[in-house]
Amino acid sequence: MRTMHPVVGLGSYRWDPEWLPLDEFEERIRAIRRDMASRGWSGLIVHGNSQDCAALTYLTNFFPRNRWAIALVPAQGPAKLLVAGSTRDLPAASLLTWVKDVASYGDAGKILPGWIAALAKDGAKPRLGVYGESFMRHGVHQTIVGAARQHAETEDADSLLDAMMRSKRPRELSMIRKSCAILRKTLEALQGATSGGASVVSATVEAERVARASEAQDIRILFSLDGGRTLRPFEGLSDVRCDPLVAYVAVRYLGYWSEAMVTLTDKPSASRRKTAAALAALVAAAKPGVAAAELARAVNGGLPPHPMLGQALGHAIGLKLDEAPSLTPASATRLEPGGVYSLHVGVADETSGHALLSAMVAVHDGGNEVLWSA
Repeated sequence: MRTMHPVVGLGSYRWDPEWLPLDEFEERIRAIRRDMASRGWSGLIVHGNSQDCAALTYLTNFFPRNRWAIALVPAQGPAKLLVAGSTRDLPAASLLTWVKDVASYGDAGKILPGWIAALAKDGAKPRLGVYGESFMRHGVHQTIVGAARQHAETEDADSLLDAMMRSKRPRELSMIRKSCAILRKTLEALQGATSGGASVVSATVEAERVARASEAQDIRILFSLDGGRTLRPFEGLSDVRCDPLVAYVAVRYLGYWSEAMVTLTDKPSASRRKTAAALAALVAAAKPGVAAAELARAVNGGLPPHPMLGQALGHAIGLKLDEAPSLTPASATRLEPGGVYSLHVGVADETSGHALLSAMVAVHDGGNEVLWSA
């Protein structure tokens, strides 16, 4: 779910070789170079910013807390990273990535033409893949893509890298499980504060504190003050208490997201019971090769859908909070082995109440693993 992006990034952004050692990134680079070779690309330019940096982080582990960064990956030889910021920040930036050659983005106008020239063979313009062109700032686009098209032929690399990131490697699953563990602690804090009589906003603040203390890089919470009809972000203090408390919570740890929709109550309603049954059916149906339309049929019980979800059943999740594909009844998408999905169910009924519940599953050959479930 798209939520407000924090103004200032907090949490741990380090490279942790114990969780993601160098050979993990070497294998990712080898895989992307195989695809580059099949397309005749001499190099790859990958852009990422503080809001959308999944591919950049996937290849380099670097996460731009502010502004943006550019990775230059040649078909052969070491990768290079250009980081926006002052040169005095480069030593600190170098601790966040395995890439040895970290330079200032301020020198991109000089570095990029020379890098492209080194890729040229027999005087012919090299062919380059470019990732992230659609969300580059105008000035960055002029500097990076403008220079690339002046000295090389370029092709869009978004679909290539997005497809590669959909299938989670074993160490990535370990990171997502760690993220889910922080999510679980955060939700326990939310429920504990609510059960203790705290207001919705006070419980939300306590849940965020627990997530931050658990080294979450990012924590995003939406909550309801009207019994689950609508969700809102934190905007100010409030003494409102709700039963049920309907909330959306997402946390990120070392780049990897987990998310949850919960309906916390001491008096389960008919809507919550129906939503829980529908979620159980959805999780049971989430097998490799199953189409989104089949998932929709598994949960179709004539329930009035919650407007926060509409017909959507969920989406893939990983280094992006809302990875493609989106799971809708009209989609031809099928669940893929190696994929991790966030599955959503919601009911809006003025008589029996409003409810939102979700689960995260990793799809494997022959079945799935429930990573978290409401």
